[in-house]
Amino acid sequence: MGIALTGHEQADVTLALTLSAMREYSDPAAVVGDACEWCRYVAIVDRSPPAVKNFAEAHDIEWEFEFDGDKWETMERIRTTTPTPRHVFVGVTDGDRTIAMHLDWEFLTAEEAATKADWRVEDDEREGLSFRERIIGLWPFG
Repeated sequence: MGIALTGHEQADVTLALTLSAMREYSDPAAVVGDACEWCRYVAIVDRSPPAVKNFAEAHDIEWEFEFDGDKWETMERIRTTTPTPRHVFVGVTDGDRTIAMHLDWEFLTAEEAATKADWRVEDDEREGLSFRERIIGLWPFG
């Protein structure tokens, strides 16, 4: 999912967020809306394009760009086709960090991005667990 923002030609950031990161925010549509205020391009990436499409539709997030599902190729394509000096990738796994490192993206965890952008992270019954534990599914244990 990507949004090319009309009127933001001078913005210097391309932002890509993994679907897993987006699921951590209490209001994903507000995250995208806020990012659209200061980014030239915004994308949601995942290995499953139908999952991204369903998530975007469920949260009333504009859907423009299709991708093939290979996160590496998608991130490389976004990096080489968006003419911004900064490319920021928000993810949750070590694999996401590896993609960012190899493809020359700045990397932020979903929590770091939430702190920097003042986005709310979803509060739920898993509150006592670390962000990483919630993401990799260590809860519940039984």
